[in-house]
Amino acid sequence: MRDITIGFVDGRPEVTLAVSDSLRNNVYLSLLVRQGSWWHAPEFGSRLYQVRKVSEDTLALAEDYCIEALAWLTASGRAKEVVVVVERDPQSGDRMNIAVTVTRANDEVETLTLFYPVV
Repeated sequence: MRDITIGFVDGRPEVTLAVSDSLRNNVYLSLLVRQGSWWHAPEFGSRLYQVRKVSEDTLALAEDYCIEALAWLTASGRAKEVVVVVERDPQSGDRMNIAVTVTRANDEVETLTLFYPVV
């Protein structure tokens, strides 16, 4: 399977298509690429960029956006289940903590946690 991967060349990120099974990479890109910005699949990515402040309402909305962006993992059979938890970062009021737990098709479980700044 060919996946989009992020690698580093001379300290600079480079996006390529490569043979990969990096579920972490798929989750990372699905959440951080703006939905509609990728020419090959305009539906790919998330709408997290639309979140403009951190409140209880926007945390719930951000969680919905993450679930929406990651739905393709279960639809394609790459994962059995995807669970997302979005919380306010206690260290910074303008940042969200996003925890994604993915149960692969072979029942392996991977967890990825990332910070998302709200600007």
